[in-house]
Amino acid sequence: MYADNARISHRQLFRQTVTALLGVYFFFIPMEESLRGRQGVLCLVSASLLYLFLIIYFIRIRNFFSRPEKYLGRLWGRIFLLLYVSWLWMAGICLLLLISRLTGRFLIEGSIPWLVILLSGLGAWLGSHQGLERRGRMGEVCFLPLLLILAGMLVLTVSGMKLSYLREMGPLSFSGWAEGTWSAVCLLLPFMFLPAALGSTEKPGNTGKLMGGSLLLLMGLSALSLVILQGSFGLGGYEHKDYPMVDLMSGVRLPGDFLQRVDVFWVAAALFSLLFALGSVFFYSHELLYRGGMEKGTLLPFAGMVITALACEYSGVSLDFFLDLNRRVYGPLLLFLLLAAGYFTGRRPGAKESRSKKTDRSVDRNAGENTDRRAGQNAENRAMMKVSRAMVLGLAAIVLTSLTGCGISLENRVFPLSFSADYREGHYQIIYGIPQLSGVTGQDKGDTEASREQAVVYEGLTMEDAEEDFQENQENYLDMGHIKVLLLGQGILENREALEGLLEYLEDRPSVAGNIYLFSCKDNEALMSLDGQGVDSVGDYLKGILENTLDKQETRAVTLQDYYNAWHRGEDFPPLWEVSVVNKKPQIRQNS
Repeated sequence: MYADNARISHRQLFRQTVTALLGVYFFFIPMEESLRGRQGVLCLVSASLLYLFLIIYFIRIRNFFSRPEKYLGRLWGRIFLLLYVSWLWMAGICLLLLISRLTGRFLIEGSIPWLVILLSGLGAWLGSHQGLERRGRMGEVCFLPLLLILAGMLVLTVSGMKLSYLREMGPLSFSGWAEGTWSAVCLLLPFMFLPAALGSTEKPGNTGKLMGGSLLLLMGLSALSLVILQGSFGLGGYEHKDYPMVDLMSGVRLPGDFLQRVDVFWVAAALFSLLFALGSVFFYSHELLYRGGMEKGTLLPFAGMVITALACEYSGVSLDFFLDLNRRVYGPLLLFLLLAAGYFTGRRPGAKESRSKKTDRSVDRNAGENTDRRAGQNAENRAMMKVSRAMVLGLAAIVLTSLTGCGISLENRVFPLSFSADYREGHYQIIYGIPQLSGVTGQDKGDTEASREQAVVYEGLTMEDAEEDFQENQENYLDMGHIKVLLLGQGILENREALEGLLEYLEDRPSVAGNIYLFSCKDNEALMSLDGQGVDSVGDYLKGILENTLDKQETRAVTLQDYYNAWHRGEDFPPLWEVSVVNKKPQIRQNS
């Protein structure tokens, strides 16, 4: 089933394509303003139909990309390749930025952006010299687990959809459809590099079905994600978000509910897909430059991508800039280059033989020439790998030195399981429900002084000021990734501006999951004082009561994501269930 050296099978090409592009489209398609609602789905369908017809054309021009200089001459062949490959360089810069920002925001809080960019770029560059067959096997092995995580968790989000949101039709016009279709066509530009990949594929003339299958799978999942985003957030509910799919995943609950933030699994899988895509960018950039006889200068563009990404990160360049550049410049440019490739392929002079025989002989000649050149490159690659290993060891030493002592161990963190917020006399009042570790583990058997401590209220004009008040009295790092319930006082519920300030504060902290439950409370301080006294943890206690009585609930419990949706859509906030203290125990009362 595995392919020979310098060749990949049809299945490997299919799995490589899906593995590299699945994460890319999950992040970038929701960013396009013209791809929203029913119009967005229609535009994806239109662009997919166009590319299904183009697949036949891609197969016809595949020989051109084996040796462009044979059709255009040495100078124009190299110019053609440089223009063609420049899209890969732009995509590499964009992917490096996205990987760095996702890592720092969702996976490793406080990570150093330049270090993430440098490590990602170096890893992708080293992978570009590993050979096509190794890359094919890697894509084949990683495809199924990646698809199960990304698509499986996407299916789990269906339960959070609202029928009323799905009924919102949104705008639909010819101009909007045309603009959205062009945006979708430009997002599918990676498929325009398939003619270059077909030269290294077994029986390239029979790849139409697998290319169409990969396109339909990717666009089908992308269209499904747009439908689920609308059903979960509503039209106008996610346009402001930088990464809508991550916010969508923050509302997922896995069976057993053993982890509050399950979105980290989806983000990690999507990040792996992005890294695989980055490796594809570096690999095919190296491959195309090699075909044009420019293999000695392959290191320069790789270094340029990393340096440019570092400059863009320092300058705060938005990812929308690259989407706009892709739509305005590279969409027309790549279409023109592919049309030119088809034109010169058709004009190629040859002997008085049939087109099929001429094509077969051309492929054989190219294969022989490439084999000779590959043999010469193998020795160069072995020497380069020795240098690469030395570079990796040196960089690893630098990284380990820079990271020493920077991690925050568990004993130096505090994990609130509940969070209380109120607004009185122009000040936010917050309480963190941090249970005593001994009480939670059952080791605290006596009535100690610590177990009788009252909840401490922290105040500030803004939520940031209130948090700073807490930090001034706390030596440990505040980790809000385990909060299970949010308690809102009457003061903040009656002041929409203050409530929106709280929601903005929480939304800017990815560690706070969107699936935590919200309750109202008339006496927050008395309720939060039960931590370590009446109950081990107010957060665990309230969540346990709620989930043990799901069958008896007349109305659905409100989550933080419900409040986010109402805030961004300008709707009234849904009523909350009320929590009070009865016999030193929290008690929940449903609102009618």
